[in-house]
Amino acid sequence: MSLPSLPLFMGFRLTTESGVPISTSDRTSQGTVYVEPYSTVGAAGIVSVYSGLGNQWQHREGAATSLALSGSSGDIKDILLGFSGLGFSLSQTAAWTNATTRADAVTTQNGRLVLSSDKTKLVVGTVKYSGANVIEDSRTKRFIYNFYNPVIRQGLVYVQNSHSYTTTSYREWNAGTGSIRIGFVLGIAQEISAKINMSTTIGTGSTTIYMSVGLDSTTVDLFFNTNGSNGLSSTISTGQTTSEEQVATVGIGFHELVPLEFGSATPPNLSWYILGLKALM
Repeated sequence: MSLPSLPLFMGFRLTTESGVPISTSDRTSQGTVYVEPYSTVGAAGIVSVYSGLGNQWQHREGAATSLALSGSSGDIKDILLGFSGLGFSLSQTAAWTNATTRADAVTTQNGRLVLSSDKTKLVVGTVKYSGANVIEDSRTKRFIYNFYNPVIRQGLVYVQNSHSYTTTSYREWNAGTGSIRIGFVLGIAQEISAKINMSTTIGTGSTTIYMSVGLDSTTVDLFFNTNGSNGLSSTISTGQTTSEEQVATVGIGFHELVPLEFGSATPPNLSWYILGLKALM
């Protein structure tokens, strides 16, 4: 689905922090979402609202508003913006039927994503519940997505956990022990950037190590290699670090980036990894 450009306005961003359209700190266990004025084209606080008739849109100006969240852990819901004589209001759809399928249908009106059953409700974002009635927006869980005025949001994980691995196939770092993934939710299919840095310590000389990133998988790598010998390998010396970064198109819904390693018959001692995400959200 493509999103529209001006002259239809959307001068807000969806956020978990009152008065702050782009949070810079980790926001865990957040029970309220807000739409805060934000625009890069001088339209902060202005929204084009569909009248429900033909192609008629009305430009409305208003203040920030909020919604107390209600949902179960794991729920994914779209956040809707409406307008009445009292100003802007927020509501949410029913929980998606699974991690990638909406329960309430959406469609486009003049290029804008709206609720199929009520086109006056503009779909402004998507959230994933991290617990009962709460969501999270942190470096390990980017669980709030903006359809309008998106900015690059990053995920970042550092794990130190020395071990070796001799099997020549991909698995999650240290078989999942001590491994940390990056979770995120997307309202539409789009490109993301995934990066992994990995370090090894060996006795003498150099060795070849293999690493990658899985998308919702502990055995299949995002970078489209069937095994470590097909790519994403580096020959490094003691204490050195190697890294790989790729861009991939990812579908809607909830996803996880998983740190992967590929073993060898004479394995080095794998020391730590840094896993990163960049996405417009």
